[in-house]
Amino acid sequence: MSNINSYNKDLKRKIFALSLIFFSIITTLILLYINKREEVEVKSSYTSHWDYRRLINIPNKSTNDLINEDTLITIDTASLISNGKLQNDCDDLRFVDIDNTTSLSHQIEEGCNTTTTQIWVRIPSLPSEGKFIYLYYGNDSAVNAEE
Repeated sequence: MSNINSYNKDLKRKIFALSLIFFSIITTLILLYINKREEVEVKSSYTSHWDYRRLINIPNKSTNDLINEDTLITIDTASLISNGKLQNDCDDLRFVDIDNTTSLSHQIEEGCNTTTTQIWVRIPSLPSEGKFIYLYYGNDSAVNAEE
């Protein structure tokens, strides 16, 4: 009888361990999918003048809600320019809050047409859990909107 109990305990431990591994793999795959989806280009719904938008995750490194938080975002503008999706001077970059109507002020700090273009974006309200914003681009007639 003790052999059966021992066997059942071992079986339960193995099932539990396999369940944890399975759960970890599924969770990792879901997170990878969500992260990849954030950077997928889609046709614009902000206005008919922009061809593309990206969903950008803005984390909050504080445990508090923040007001008018300047956040540094790094974007590969060189690839966008070489693919004909962004003006050579980055004048058609726009940032919009998740409500898809509130424009966000921004300033390019370093190098348009680089793989690591650094842009400061002012987030009016950044909850402690972070939020998403949109990046719009792909408008040949747009003029510089940096502030």
